[in-house]
Amino acid sequence: MPSLRLGGSENFIITLVSSLDKSKFDISVLLVNAKDSRVNELPHHIELIDLRSPRVRYSIFKILSCVYRKKPDILFSTVSHLNLYVSMMKYFLPKDVRIIARETNTISSRYLDQPYPFLFKLLYKIFYNNIDCFVAQSRHMANDLEKFNVAGSKVKIILNPVDVEKIKTLSMEPCIDYEGGCLRLLSVGSLVHQKGHDILLKALAEVTIDFHLIVLGEGHLRSELIMLSEELGINDRVEFLGQVENPYRYMQNADYLILSSRYEGLPNVVLESHVCGLPVISFNSPGGVSEIITHNENGFLVGDLSPSSLALAIDRANLHDFCRKNISIKANDCFAVEKIIPIYENIF
Repeated sequence: MPSLRLGGSENFIITLVSSLDKSKFDISVLLVNAKDSRVNELPHHIELIDLRSPRVRYSIFKILSCVYRKKPDILFSTVSHLNLYVSMMKYFLPKDVRIIARETNTISSRYLDQPYPFLFKLLYKIFYNNIDCFVAQSRHMANDLEKFNVAGSKVKIILNPVDVEKIKTLSMEPCIDYEGGCLRLLSVGSLVHQKGHDILLKALAEVTIDFHLIVLGEGHLRSELIMLSEELGINDRVEFLGQVENPYRYMQNADYLILSSRYEGLPNVVLESHVCGLPVISFNSPGGVSEIITHNENGFLVGDLSPSSLALAIDRANLHDFCRKNISIKANDCFAVEKIIPIYENIF
């Protein structure tokens, strides 16, 4: 992993290594840079290796050296750009090391956000099939991998595990940030182009109801988004709180989570919101969103990726009453650690 800072992939790794049967697996977690990482959340039996590199691209030789020193049976990678580097390193790794990569995004959309899209597309098509086994979190993601010459037989679809008890405990902590007497909205995610916060803010400028939006997350677009909210005249109803250690108390107290992403993988924030019984308003964007949100049952899917369509859905949501208990029960049944982790243990 690049790091264990706050984030969906980071939450996944902590949940995974904490839940695997330690009598069967001897686990080491290798981080490109452990600075500001939540290493205290790792169990004591997990070995932490910190390469202290500033970027993934500068850590390649350190990763190779570590693999030759540790001689693992399995090298498990997650996060798309690190997976790509690992696929290119395959030629230099010991032959008996099996590489398993968990894909976190829809590659056909993600590479378009890179500085040189054609180059990244070419690299994926040339090297990605070097990986021995892929974990895709949705059928859409599995189909997308095949566009990059990945053999379908290598791809396993496994949903993300969610630590239900941890989320429910943390969701009970007090939350006094929301104003009363209006629709309480929540957005959780990095402030980057993919997450579509600009679309969300433009949509909120069109809604006809009173609302209060809390945005949790950091990113290089923060200043730009704050300026946009001021230009749209909604800055008095939008709060950017940055990264918080406990987003679940906001999920417990919000009326809706808004997912305005241009593309996704299988967003953990939706799974975690559903555990809290929080319905989700989301674009039906490329990725696995439509596989976890059932329209009118645990949220709304918005077909057209535009501010006007999202604004209409938010206005409509104010008139809809979801059963939060049923949303939570279904999420618990589908994504609980006890159900998902044994599937991972079988592929390891």
